[in-house]
Amino acid sequence: MTYVQWNEAIARRFLYEGNAGKKVFLCVEDALLEQLGGPNGRIDFIRVAKCGPEDARRQGLSVCTQARRTREEWRNSGSPGFPAYLVYLGLFVLAASQEGESGHEGYYKRLHRLLDEEVTNRPPPNFYEMWTLWDDLEAWANVEQGGKFGIVRCDFAGAWPHVGLPRAQIVLTERERANLPQFFCLAELDSSALPASEEMARLVHRWGRGLLEAKTLRRLAREGAVDEEMRSLTVEALLDELRSWDGVVSNSEGSAVEFHTLRVNLRIKDRLGGIADSRIVARDSPSFQDEGISGLASANGEGFGMTGSNNGWLILRDLHNSDVAAAAISWDQGLRLTVGQWVLRLPPRQVRVFRAGEFDLIEGLIEVNRLDPYREFYVAAMQDCADAVDAWGKKAAKSWQEISLRSGLPKGWRLFRGGSAAPAVVAPPEFPVLGTDPLVRILLQGGIKTDTASRRYFDFAPPVVRIEGLVPGAIVSINNSARPADSGDVTLMIPAAEMQASNRVSVQLLGGDERSASFQIVPSRDLTWKRDGGWGSTASGAQIEMSIGTPKSSGAALIDFDAPPVVMAPERAADLVGRKVGEIAALPGDGIPSTWSPIWMIERGRSNRRVIFCGGDLDLCMPSNEAVPDRKRVKDWKHLLWNERMRLIGPFRDPLAALWRKFRETAENA
Repeated sequence: MTYVQWNEAIARRFLYEGNAGKKVFLCVEDALLEQLGGPNGRIDFIRVAKCGPEDARRQGLSVCTQARRTREEWRNSGSPGFPAYLVYLGLFVLAASQEGESGHEGYYKRLHRLLDEEVTNRPPPNFYEMWTLWDDLEAWANVEQGGKFGIVRCDFAGAWPHVGLPRAQIVLTERERANLPQFFCLAELDSSALPASEEMARLVHRWGRGLLEAKTLRRLAREGAVDEEMRSLTVEALLDELRSWDGVVSNSEGSAVEFHTLRVNLRIKDRLGGIADSRIVARDSPSFQDEGISGLASANGEGFGMTGSNNGWLILRDLHNSDVAAAAISWDQGLRLTVGQWVLRLPPRQVRVFRAGEFDLIEGLIEVNRLDPYREFYVAAMQDCADAVDAWGKKAAKSWQEISLRSGLPKGWRLFRGGSAAPAVVAPPEFPVLGTDPLVRILLQGGIKTDTASRRYFDFAPPVVRIEGLVPGAIVSINNSARPADSGDVTLMIPAAEMQASNRVSVQLLGGDERSASFQIVPSRDLTWKRDGGWGSTASGAQIEMSIGTPKSSGAALIDFDAPPVVMAPERAADLVGRKVGEIAALPGDGIPSTWSPIWMIERGRSNRRVIFCGGDLDLCMPSNEAVPDRKRVKDWKHLLWNERMRLIGPFRDPLAALWRKFRETAENA
């Protein structure tokens, strides 16, 4: 075949309308080349890649230089048809697919060997410029074509980004990606609470046989000659696929079952008194009805339902619409509920890990599937495992202690707390949820996209940046401006004044490795809106759908409504807290202070006291270690912010959540 024929064949193999809205990877390997070009397909493909397009060949140019010029000439001619440089990208991916053929041979040596060049660890001339081809392909498929041929993912991945681009395309085959939902189901994985990377590798070894390729299983199990960089990329790809899984598993007959994971929500009401309760919750899903789920049944026929709470969580309730006490369920046996196409499962575990719910926008503590070693965490263990967990915690955790509860836990279970944990202290292998994760991931959450196939967001609803696994010493930058960030899992809010048309978030790790993610902001006035249907709201306030092509919105339109300010009326029962240690006033008794400005207003109550931010400029609201002369007020300030912290519901999102944490830390050390 000619270059043009090979380019067209690869394009039509991966980019076609049947893949509209689906992720597409250029998984070019020997088997595909034989399928497209016959027994000598690989040889013929490499030949045309070295020669270049028939109508644009230039003698003496390196492969990468020819690839760059092919893109430029295709763009200059008006970008007809499919991108003209797909053969070159396929060649770079083919080199990545040769893993294991020559022992521990690096990527550059494999690429030189394919091109019949001198085998060296040096990249070919201009190879570092090839990212522009990947970037161009992503823009063409996702933006210019609107994802109608598939969504192309060309993220930088791994410690060597230029090599990671082609490698990321080949770490999983199309067959493997198609089988992943079945694997996720068998392993009882949760797309909203990912396991640690090594636990994912272990689960693949246990549940992935017959679903994933033998070479993938060997790679993850470290059997034989293993390319550690390729192994890391494979784990990242698996976690990324899990994160985007909607819970649906289809069978060969076309019917589908939708799986969702239940989690334990533990709420400590009074630590000194040992009073707590626990609920069973699940993340809301677009497939659930607005009023929740009814008619759920357990294996013994007991009936349940799930109704919504705030911030995207559903709560398990009985037939009388009362919260189901999680402590009444055997956590080591789990729970399975079904109705229609939905299956909701609480995986059986002898050890469960919890973290503060502010990161997940839920009250109290929420169960997670991996340990964030740099943040406060809690571990619940059944009696048979508690001593082993306690022994590990005494070695690994800072401020490790057992918390005695009279309620909230199943009979025989014990609860422990750690301020942080040393990742170097390995947890017992039988308790995988205690594992930590060395991978750093940058995620874009929330926001409203202009279309599902891009990273373009409306200016009125940008995404929230979430970084998982941030290690000490890492430098976080937003648009090349360094930002302070705590270690562990963090959420970053980009102020509107700092938002640009094109935004880039990066994490520079010790040793020079980098992780990055980018997104674009589009003013709504810059889009062409096509009105295909009516929109608005009825006189009664009932919402009707607004359909205007793409994108599509539904809901009520609020007109002439301004949110009310925080009301600090003197008669309101609350405590006011200032930035200095000891700046505290009780309402209505003390009245509103005149010599200092309140930062927080904390509602009165026996438990679940709401913390409301009432300060101004955040830079002027940071807590100060300077204390007022009144020793009693200093004691009251510390007692409220630190001793009573478990009864206070602070803000869930940064930057207010970060500010609230600093106030608590100041109170702890006051």
